[in-house]
Amino acid sequence: MALQRLTTPYGPPALRALREAVDRLQQGDPLAPVTVLVHSNAVGVAARRWLAANGGIAAAQFVTAFRFAELLGGQALAESGKRPVSTPVVDVAVRQVLAASSGIFQPIAQHQATITALRNTYRDLRHVSVPLRHRLGASGSARAREVVRLCADVHRTLQRDWYDEADLLHSAGRAAASAPCRTVVFLPQRLRPTEQALLDALAHHGEVLLLEGEHRLPAGVGLDVVDASDADEEAREAVRTVVAAVHDGTPLHRIGIVWSRNEPYARLVGEHLHAAGIPWNGRPGIALHERLAARLVLDLLRLDRRGIRRADLFALLAHVPARLADGTLVPRQRWERLSREAGLAGDADWADRLTAFSERTRARGQDHHQRDADAALQLQAFVADLRNQLGEPGAELPWQHWADLGHRFLHRWLGGHRGIATLPTDEFEAYTAVQAALDRLGRLDALAQPVTRVIFAHTLQSELDSAPGRVGRIGVGVHVGPLSFAVGQPFELLVVVGTCEGLLPAPPPPEALLGDADRALTDGALPINADLAAEQHRQLWAALAGTKRAVLLTPRGDLRATALRQPSRWIAELAHGMPTQARSVPSFAAGLADAAFPATLSQHRIRALTHAARSGQPVAEHPVMRSLQPLRLGVAMIAARALPLLTEYDGDLSGLSIDPLGDRPVSPTRLEAWVSCPHGWFMRYVLGLQPVEQPDEQMQITPRDRGTLVHAALDQFHRQVIDGLLPQPGPDGWGAQHLEALLAAFQEQAGQLEQEGATGRAAFWRSEQSRQRYELATWLQHDSVFVAGRHAQVIASEHRFGSGGTPPAVIELPDGTVVRLAGSVDRIDRCDDGTLVVTDHKTGGADSFRDITDTDPTAGGTKLQLPAYAAAAVAFAGAGAIPPVVAEYAFLGKADYKRVTSHIGESAWPKVYDALQHVLDGIRSGVFVARPEKSQFRLSFVPCEYCDPDHLGTAERWTQFERKLADPRVAGLLGEPGDATPAPTGHEETVDG
Repeated sequence: MALQRLTTPYGPPALRALREAVDRLQQGDPLAPVTVLVHSNAVGVAARRWLAANGGIAAAQFVTAFRFAELLGGQALAESGKRPVSTPVVDVAVRQVLAASSGIFQPIAQHQATITALRNTYRDLRHVSVPLRHRLGASGSARAREVVRLCADVHRTLQRDWYDEADLLHSAGRAAASAPCRTVVFLPQRLRPTEQALLDALAHHGEVLLLEGEHRLPAGVGLDVVDASDADEEAREAVRTVVAAVHDGTPLHRIGIVWSRNEPYARLVGEHLHAAGIPWNGRPGIALHERLAARLVLDLLRLDRRGIRRADLFALLAHVPARLADGTLVPRQRWERLSREAGLAGDADWADRLTAFSERTRARGQDHHQRDADAALQLQAFVADLRNQLGEPGAELPWQHWADLGHRFLHRWLGGHRGIATLPTDEFEAYTAVQAALDRLGRLDALAQPVTRVIFAHTLQSELDSAPGRVGRIGVGVHVGPLSFAVGQPFELLVVVGTCEGLLPAPPPPEALLGDADRALTDGALPINADLAAEQHRQLWAALAGTKRAVLLTPRGDLRATALRQPSRWIAELAHGMPTQARSVPSFAAGLADAAFPATLSQHRIRALTHAARSGQPVAEHPVMRSLQPLRLGVAMIAARALPLLTEYDGDLSGLSIDPLGDRPVSPTRLEAWVSCPHGWFMRYVLGLQPVEQPDEQMQITPRDRGTLVHAALDQFHRQVIDGLLPQPGPDGWGAQHLEALLAAFQEQAGQLEQEGATGRAAFWRSEQSRQRYELATWLQHDSVFVAGRHAQVIASEHRFGSGGTPPAVIELPDGTVVRLAGSVDRIDRCDDGTLVVTDHKTGGADSFRDITDTDPTAGGTKLQLPAYAAAAVAFAGAGAIPPVVAEYAFLGKADYKRVTSHIGESAWPKVYDALQHVLDGIRSGVFVARPEKSQFRLSFVPCEYCDPDHLGTAERWTQFERKLADPRVAGLLGEPGDATPAPTGHEETVDG
């Protein structure tokens, strides 16, 4: 009998046509067997339910074409000794064929993208008839001819022991005589030649009715077109639409949400449905390879593709529960902190740098230092064990070896049988699937030679990607999936997201192997790009025809790609032919406020508060606000920060008693920090918070480390002079011998800093060393002029005071407060006339030091180092008459080797007392307002990490600061001592060693 083709509109008419076709084939016998071929299981369930509710149905089998071919032809293939081919098996065959080929793909034969592209093309060509493949191989482009030849070689490699979908369809066609004699093909989509051949074979032995859907503009559908800000807002609006429909009485199983592209809609829609507590079925938002077990194995197998780098290891440890050999969880946070402090970045750093860091830390002697030293060695051992398990990246080992390694990782890192049993249901199912995939790959040793770990990981990734995924049961809850999923299904409400240009229609796929000109040679067996767009068009029309009401959501932009979006051209076609209502969701807040029925409890609360605010009701008095403490506090904080007064929400801690000095000597830079930014001082010295530095992101040596390096080199050089290993400067200052010693000291200190991982990338570091050597040599020339003119000799270098058992520098204020200071004086010289010269070396700029004078060495109360160092130098000089003290900052190249000098005598100390008193009073007052610099363009440097923690600028902080200056307490404390006028000077950009 001939294949009978009938056409029908999509939607209810198609289901009525199916009813008539089944009745026609059964010829009045409701128990006569009928097979209904559908393009998806979901369509089969929907059609069976509709038939059951409209006249009843019995003896009808609803199956997909592939499943039908399995039932019909699978047994014969199994009896021949063949097994179903899997993605890894095809990949192995493709890789072998490419490796043996010397054709145009030889230079890229090992690339996974090449293997994936050839595998997919091979699968497509398997459904093309032999004559058409020969035509493509003879008349196609050079690339097409090579592809056809390689695919033929792949088939010859596999055909003896394996069968694929095309083989199954051919086998089913040969067995068509034993198939049921009554078949309905319900709304088929694009039929491949092998599927068409099966239908022809069935029609030869029985009666086959093919019900094809007509491509026509849907009729009788209520259409809403809604534009939203982006994909996230689309998903929120889609779920709000669903919730409102359910609230109006629409059953969940009569609602569908579909999209034109899985990324990003599959994950977003799933997440928002889950948050709303709405059951759903369809494509999972989280693919199998994104689940915990899969990420664990894949990320570990690929961990050392660029060596085991610190960033890669801790990115892995952040999302998988790594365990030590004894089963305990690794101390990830401590390890991460220690790795930063040790300066780890690349693969070569784990051994030497962690060992050196552990020794330095242990030498500090305190208990917590010992624990950190032990933890550093524990991290080192963990990485060494991991490296040992992974082996060499290029080692070729049996597939079973890599599969066993994956099993061991899963068992240990997930906590053994007990830990695995506690996994959430979805994660446990994913774990089981990954275990099965590893087992399948382990059996490839019978087919393929040993492989590298990288190839094994690629193959495992392909296997996991090809695994079918589904959430929930078909027919239970909202139907969710791609646009093709809705074709042939009846809905009362269908929501389509992503209806914009670039998604619907989608751009042509990146076909690397066969272009349109080559595909045209197959007479439609392989679709060209225009066919794919037309197919999407048909799917949209068909999906809309099956629903009573449709909502098309289109994004105005794509925040991920920072691009604007235009509505799909097909929306205009729909609007021209059917009644359409258009509306816009201006923003998240507007969409929530205008929602008919919010999707979650939090959205209900926000909408209630928004409506109260619109009606003029004080939000703070709303019942929702009074019932939730976080909201009450949040409103209070916003209101307080808007006031021209300092409050507890922006730095007023006047109710607390904070001792500015404590029980130990304090450094002058610590006191200076309060002047620069009271908020930053509180964060650092009271709360103990410090900015996090990432050594693997460090391109160049930081200003702080550069200062440390210069100070260390100068200290080593000066100590050689003090110890007599080098002569003191002569009448002409420093000589060639001194220059040689200084540069040697720099080289030694630079090597140590490099070992600690604080020098950035090697290329930048080489340039930095050359520049720094030049700066030191030039500085020595300038310093020669000063020491020769003063007839000075170096008597101390890095003289510590107030720590390590040394007495502090003591300054007694007029009110009796004794300030004990600690620090380190870079250098102390004694001149012939007994004058002491205190020098503090600076590697930064000199702008913020320009106000230092003989009468005010504090630069308006902002600089306290020179007075502190002068006091320490006097104490160092010993008993007797107090010698004159000259204190100076000695700048290097950035400030053109400038000297900022202050003769600290009796006239200067009152200013010092006032500055210290001002700082101590300010800290005691509890006023810790943020004092940012005025917003301005900066390339990278951030003066205050506490005022600009995200490095996005201080515009908002500066506005808040200006507002708080209206508080007299703020104005008085942030001005100069005794002056109520604020004088923000910005944050210090120089860095002490």
